[in-house]
Amino acid sequence: MENTFFKFCEDLYIKNNQGILILNNRSNGGWIKISQECFNIINEAINTKKSKEDVLNGCFDEEDRNYMKLLFSNLYKLGIVENINSKIERKEFSLNEANLAITSKCNLKCTHCCLDLPENEKTIDPLYDDLIKAIDQIIKCNPKYIIITGGEPLLRKDIWDLVQYIKNTGNYKLELMTNGTLITEENAKLINNFFESVSISIDGYDDESCERIRGKGVFEKVISNVKILKNYKNLKISLSCISTIDNNKNYDKFKKLCDDLNVDCLFRRLAPAGRAGRNFMELNGNMTTQCNKQYIKEVNECELQMPTDSSISSGLFTTICDAFKTSITIGSDLCFYPCAALYMPEFKGINITKIDSLKEYLTKKQYMESNAFKLFRSICFDQTEPCKNCKINFICNSCPLYVYLYKKYGLLEQYCHDQLLKGDLNIWD
Repeated sequence: MENTFFKFCEDLYIKNNQGILILNNRSNGGWIKISQECFNIINEAINTKKSKEDVLNGCFDEEDRNYMKLLFSNLYKLGIVENINSKIERKEFSLNEANLAITSKCNLKCTHCCLDLPENEKTIDPLYDDLIKAIDQIIKCNPKYIIITGGEPLLRKDIWDLVQYIKNTGNYKLELMTNGTLITEENAKLINNFFESVSISIDGYDDESCERIRGKGVFEKVISNVKILKNYKNLKISLSCISTIDNNKNYDKFKKLCDDLNVDCLFRRLAPAGRAGRNFMELNGNMTTQCNKQYIKEVNECELQMPTDSSISSGLFTTICDAFKTSITIGSDLCFYPCAALYMPEFKGINITKIDSLKEYLTKKQYMESNAFKLFRSICFDQTEPCKNCKINFICNSCPLYVYLYKKYGLLEQYCHDQLLKGDLNIWD
């Protein structure tokens, strides 16, 4: 039987607390708690190029062997260890999703928007030919999904030419992110022809709650337009709602709205950036744990059932961040941003129409020399103060953006307090 050689995953984070280690796969959120002794055995095997069979054969007795087999099983399930051949093969770069903002213009002035363009500022959309150059760069990365966003992308008259160009180059799954107000009987057919899914922001469960954020008359218009889209049975539709004091208390009403319309339900955290930064206290007060109990339960339910053992415990939904990895955002300025959440001026990167190959830029990690990446790394939980010394830093927040913004707006202390009160984060017991 051929020996099974293995290695730790590329995105491993290790947290040590008095001889108990947490191994966290930051690519999928999986984590496992093991003893220092077990970690030393596995780490030594990797460093000395021993196989899994060598480790099992070196166990003292059958009980230890069964324990290590169980441990290996869990480590493989979580992707914390991976098999390798005698010759280590370099993985082909794979891009999961690309967000492309085709305009910065919008017909609404939502109070929670992370953008904050002055009323009198004229925005200039990218030229069609330059967008085609950007699309060509994205397509060479062979993404699974291309998300067309903005601003409000339906404001752009040549959107159908752009998505037709994408469809002509390959079988890419396209998603439209829209506020839903500009959908009509006419363009609904085009949406169905080009897009597999539509994500519509509504940010409320009735006229009044939606109006507070998105403006008068928006709720009825969006609901009416959702019903138009529902005529197309193969089109996947989702409604999203931002977390506010009012929406949190009425999550069940929003969920019922989505169920009644037979659409997917998305609940999103409020990021205090741009216009939302100015309006954060009005929308959310000092509440940083921004989801009701039912929502937290739905988000954190773990489908992966692990064998019970006092020294092997596991869960999902720890810190996961796809920035600079499998998800990118190209802004309406055609510049590279780490992800849709970090579509902010300070994280602005290179204009992708000015480089020879976006795929090479990502594969060879050339972005690591950029100021945007250096800033991004500085806000990650293992780098930023006070998070980097916290015992639960890898599990308390799923996105570096929020720690960055909570610090900026003086909310981090409140956030930490709220998280510690949850109790279920005390994983070291």
